[in-house]
Amino acid sequence: MSETPNHIETINRLRQQLAEKEVENNELVDRIDKYRHASEGANDGLWDWDLLKNRSFVSKPWKTMLGFEPGEELELHGLWESLLHPEDKQQAVETLDKFVASKKTKYNSVFRLRHKDGTYKWIRSKALAKIDDQGVVYRISGAHIDITEHRKMLNELTTSREKYKALFQNSLVAIFRSKIETGEVYECNNEFLKLLGIGHVKEFSTMDYYYNPEDREEIVAELKSEGKIQSRELKIRKANGEPIWVSFSSSIFPEEGVIECVLIDITESVRSKGKIKSREEKYQMLFENSVIGIIREDMTTGQIIDANRKMWELLGETGPVDKKTLGYYVDPQDRARLIKSSEDNRIENFELQVNKATGEKIWLLINTRLFPNENISESIAVDITQSKLDTIELQKVNFELDSFVYHSSHDLRSPLRSILGLINIYRHEDDQYLRDEYIDRIERSINKLDHLVKELLSISRNDRVDDPHVEVQFMVEIDHSVDGYYNALDTDNLSLETKVKQPFPFVTDLTRVKVILNNIISNAIKYRDTEKELSKVIVDIETNKKEAIIKVIDNGEGIPKDQIPHIFDMFHRASDHSEGSGLGLYIVKNVANKLNAKVSVVSEPYVETIFTITIPNNTKNVND
Repeated sequence: MSETPNHIETINRLRQQLAEKEVENNELVDRIDKYRHASEGANDGLWDWDLLKNRSFVSKPWKTMLGFEPGEELELHGLWESLLHPEDKQQAVETLDKFVASKKTKYNSVFRLRHKDGTYKWIRSKALAKIDDQGVVYRISGAHIDITEHRKMLNELTTSREKYKALFQNSLVAIFRSKIETGEVYECNNEFLKLLGIGHVKEFSTMDYYYNPEDREEIVAELKSEGKIQSRELKIRKANGEPIWVSFSSSIFPEEGVIECVLIDITESVRSKGKIKSREEKYQMLFENSVIGIIREDMTTGQIIDANRKMWELLGETGPVDKKTLGYYVDPQDRARLIKSSEDNRIENFELQVNKATGEKIWLLINTRLFPNENISESIAVDITQSKLDTIELQKVNFELDSFVYHSSHDLRSPLRSILGLINIYRHEDDQYLRDEYIDRIERSINKLDHLVKELLSISRNDRVDDPHVEVQFMVEIDHSVDGYYNALDTDNLSLETKVKQPFPFVTDLTRVKVILNNIISNAIKYRDTEKELSKVIVDIETNKKEAIIKVIDNGEGIPKDQIPHIFDMFHRASDHSEGSGLGLYIVKNVANKLNAKVSVVSEPYVETIFTITIPNNTKNVND
């Protein structure tokens, strides 16, 4: 039986439809496979509940999170309710039921689920609901996130705070905090109230208990100057007027406007020197809790005999270790200088650089007392690393300032002298052509002077002014930068290519971004190789939620390898053909520092130079 044309057409159409269905099926299988791999590779346990069919699904991580085998078949109906902690069950079930009934799309709940080993895991359950046209929830998809460690940390933090409060209140020594300027006591423990014989600290000021009022002025002045006072014997009066002696230790916290003090009643010790043991115990407590490092060592071997917690902290040790001090010295000769015998066996204000156990180098200010008869040296140490770094930074700033004054004055006077000379020649010249030429040269000198002044103003503004951060459109800013140089410079044989990929909003200081773009792009244009048939400048910018990566690439003169470490120095000119001030790249580096940006450059002269600037994105909703 022969096939008619209509039959053939129908068969072909069916074959076509079958092929299309096969493609759809393959795509569906592929999508399901991708979803399965994604769910199995995720850390969170994914789950899905089809309310219409009352059918549930959980991913392999959901199972393993609770101790089940990845391939283990589970009866999901009622499983979640059976695993809930008895204390959480009613609330968790009610929360889910209310969510389904509320017709809301987002679900967030915290509860405990029983692990297969019998322990309980804290779970944060998040989900999204799908609602049909009648407002009925018909499907919920979500994830279980294990927050057990997070909850444990919160519990430990709460316990730690409670322990600290308990230690403060139950301490055997009097502790109080008062305001620096007024002396008003706003927090104290029971020992403090007992020591002074008062019922409460309401409207109580430390001004009230100094036996000699001038002592407070001296103590506050010393705290402001030194930051702390250790174990000072101080005579005070109780609320009933009775004088007593205390061992007074204090630290100041200027940013909080607070003085924190520890008082130990040493009245009996002062009156009777026979109670030495008691005082030694109190001294040991102060020794351990001192805010400065204290260390004792064998003068001959350097073996550490004793050190307080602060000293171990300064040395980068987590606790006492059996070590010799020589292992911490950056310069071993420093130890010989430190234990050098003097007339009174004291070495004061000795600056010493040491290696911490972590490898970090720090500076310490050391005061040492030698006890030759006992072959022991005792030292106190204060970390002065920051002040040393500040001193080095100040020296750098002073050097740059001197360099700035010298070069800027030279660069300012040079065009001025040129202008004065040309004016003098102009006055004695009758040839109009030459007079016009002199005017053109004067104009160029003025423009050069104006450019230098703008750069100096840019340096000043970068140090003083912080503009509000706004959204930056890089394509617009590149166009603005390029337009100025196309109008001002000879752009024959110049090819400029712009590539901007900005799928996310980018927020930063627009003024500083303009400074960077203007300087880098103008350098690429000005120092291109005019001998080449085609000078290329490529501006390539790509942004993401975290940062913007700006690359300016050219095939111009480039930078010799030995010059690259110096190109960001003030007044440095890397090219013999440079007519600029040598401030452009210095400005770029300083502006980049203000933006917390990174600048790098690689160059092969007359082949390719690439400047790369990475600027952080300050969009508030950036996700890491």
